[in-house]
Amino acid sequence: MKQYSVIIAARSGSTRLPGKALLPLKEVPMITFLIRRLKTSEKVKKIILATTELKTDDILAKAAENEDIKVFRGNENDVVKRFVDTASIEKIEYVVRVTADCPFVDGYTLDYCIDKCDQYGLFDLATTKTCFPVGIDFEIYNAITMEKLHNDHSLTKDEREHLTLPIYNRADQFNILYIVPPDFWPKPIVALTVDTRDDYYLAKKITGNFKDIYFSVESLLSYCSYEFD
Repeated sequence: MKQYSVIIAARSGSTRLPGKALLPLKEVPMITFLIRRLKTSEKVKKIILATTELKTDDILAKAAENEDIKVFRGNENDVVKRFVDTASIEKIEYVVRVTADCPFVDGYTLDYCIDKCDQYGLFDLATTKTCFPVGIDFEIYNAITMEKLHNDHSLTKDEREHLTLPIYNRADQFNILYIVPPDFWPKPIVALTVDTRDDYYLAKKITGNFKDIYFSVESLLSYCSYEFD
């Protein structure tokens, strides 16, 4: 049986919305909101924040530690190295990469993706991108695959900054699984990432419709389909 651990990618230095991971959703920092939703997973017990060594990310690291998850701090721009080092230290077999600008992912949806991975068999990368609603994003990769890429000195600067890009760029060399969502999920017309101030206001509006932070992705999509149709 494969072993999976979540690594959350987050930093404070976003150019479009600086410090977004610490902006409040339901009265907690967005990074806390995300961690607590992921903790509802029944299949993943280890969640790690991978952030930078910059002083500006101290408060982000502290927020994660307050949720009793481990923090790894590495190079600001070499994201591949940061993730490879994290996986090596934590002895991770399969990494579930989640980004802090996708606060609406949750443990149930994570477990759904892991089930699909286990049913499929061996793979280098499993991804929801282009299949799931934008902002309900998971990328699950074999840590050995990423380590081999890290040791390949042909990676470009852009590929080192965008973790899974070298796999997509070399798709003919890797086994990629595209995970499709459940048939019953509504299809929202809005993106659910938080990249800009307007995105954040939208996230605030959405979360205001629910009594706590643990609403399901299905409920989220149903609300968005009704509200923004």
